[in-house]
Amino acid sequence: MNRIILALDIDGPLYSWHEAVYTLWQYEQNYQGTYEDFWLDYIPNLSKERQDYIVNLPIPYETQVPRQCVMDFLNYAKERADIYYITHRPIELERITRKYFKRYDFPYPDNLFMTGDKVTCCRYLGVTHFLDDFASQVEKVSAVADAYLFAKPWNREYQDTLKTVYSLKEFRERIFT
Repeated sequence: MNRIILALDIDGPLYSWHEAVYTLWQYEQNYQGTYEDFWLDYIPNLSKERQDYIVNLPIPYETQVPRQCVMDFLNYAKERADIYYITHRPIELERITRKYFKRYDFPYPDNLFMTGDKVTCCRYLGVTHFLDDFASQVEKVSAVADAYLFAKPWNREYQDTLKTVYSLKEFRERIFT
């Protein structure tokens, strides 16, 4: 079997950015709704400018400690695959992202690509397996790699039509067996 070339989105599958933003809004903006309401109703109804403002806030990108399941997955995968991190984070956050990778000893920390064009990046890198929490990215990348959707409330309507995993453990079982 050829070596797996794995591409992972960061925010959602590996980093709890959405939870960090939700918590920040609870404390800073006194948001009282549920997590699902926040991501399914509140955020989509904000102006594009306000959404961009939230995405560019540096605080949510450096407040979370990696979950144990993330580190377990990465430590398992690094022995069996080349790992690339492909994120649509703003380029201004590259320093924070690299610092986070170093602080928590992420494998392959230099394999970071910050782009919205994940399909071209995957094609260029020869990616064999891909994981993201946005259905549109999974749909596009599935033309060049075995692409999986990481289940989240905002992608529920696609979970029956795209290859979907509900945990990193399930993803590991599906790609390494």
